[in-house]
Amino acid sequence: MQGYDPYAHAEALGLRIVYRPIEGASGLWIPEHRTIVLQPGLHRAHERSTLAHEIVHAEFQDHGRVPAQERRADRIAAQRLLAGFDLRRAAALSDDPGVWALEAGVTDHLMEVHLRARASA
Repeated sequence: MQGYDPYAHAEALGLRIVYRPIEGASGLWIPEHRTIVLQPGLHRAHERSTLAHEIVHAEFQDHGRVPAQERRADRIAAQRLLAGFDLRRAAALSDDPGVWALEAGVTDHLMEVHLRARASA
């Protein structure tokens, strides 16, 4: 889990991170307060993945839940969090992408996004 640090990135961008219960979501970007709200108690990989995703919304000044913006946030978050991840080494150890995600410290969803992007490249 080295490489991209979404916590340091948020700090460098001047974004505030708070932990509050959120109904129906793991994270939320609140543009008018330059704040990312994270659901308390998330697994470390889920929290990192959610924070990386919400940072992309902050960078693009997204508002609301627009499907194209959600896909973009997932794609960029996956690129950042999985840059340098040795997929060949992980695949040699297991054929389960869930295991790869666990080793990379990301959610299964972001690993799937990453694998789809690689396949279409």
